[in-house]
Amino acid sequence: MNVTVTGAGGFLASHLIPRLLEGGHQVTGVDILNPGSRESWRLDPFRSHQRFTYLWRSVEDLPFAFTDAILHLAAVTDVNFGRHSPLFTLQQNVQATLKLLWLAANQQPGPPHLIYISTHSVYGPNHLQPIPEDVPLRPATFYGASKAMAEMMVRAVCQESRPEIPYTIIRPSLMYGERERPGALASLFLGLAFGNKPIRLEGGGQQTRDMTYVSNVVDLLALALEDSRSHGQTYNAGSGQEIPIHLLAERAMIAANREPVGSLVITDARPGEEGRLLLDSSKATRELGWSPVVPFEQGFHRLIKEFSKR
Repeated sequence: MNVTVTGAGGFLASHLIPRLLEGGHQVTGVDILNPGSRESWRLDPFRSHQRFTYLWRSVEDLPFAFTDAILHLAAVTDVNFGRHSPLFTLQQNVQATLKLLWLAANQQPGPPHLIYISTHSVYGPNHLQPIPEDVPLRPATFYGASKAMAEMMVRAVCQESRPEIPYTIIRPSLMYGERERPGALASLFLGLAFGNKPIRLEGGGQQTRDMTYVSNVVDLLALALEDSRSHGQTYNAGSGQEIPIHLLAERAMIAANREPVGSLVITDARPGEEGRLLLDSSKATRELGWSPVVPFEQGFHRLIKEFSKR
């Protein structure tokens, strides 16, 4: 297939694009990256691949060529950034998605398969655990709200278009792995631990997170791309494991050869934060044969190994 990946310089794309190239696809990566930036380095392993083309474009300025599928990864993903820059987040997560949908709807001779990468944050605090895809969305952060808005537009525009745009929505749990941004939870804790700094545990670190290794999500994207049963569907991509935040902090300290006792500082919980997070991913298993093959211990070990080299 001819496949377009937006947000090509991002963490998830750095794992997804090599998988697509290995599968024989022609890949066009779209992003605006400053030369020498951390994100641009993520492209280096496949930048010169004969079936990879990089477009220095924003989604809103994309000169659309024919594509069989679009994997829309581009987004503001930092919850704190979303809180402090809501208008920019709205532009990047909602307005840009709407422009991409308009391009897809007008592609000739027919629309591409659009795979939209959403987030577990669309659920917000939820008493039902594990969380299935069909519960009402109650995001408690601006970031989560912007992704929920974009999801609704994807459904509305894709179903309204004639011909309809085949679409799939993927909601990963808390992704982690090599090349993730330094502010992501796992790398944040490792950075503090290796930097000989304390780790602040909001709410005592009693919250739990469904942490899924990035290749598990890539596996689901690859299946959704090639299986028409995914059209019109929404899938969770979780790990099936609940990891307490304090345990993650303790593992980071141990990886840095530090004693957790005395290195962890208890603070108040953050407003709007989920107390628990565990996604029900059985629908993806049932319909597409997907399973999260890399468990937390193995994935976190891989991240520590990369982090130690850095």
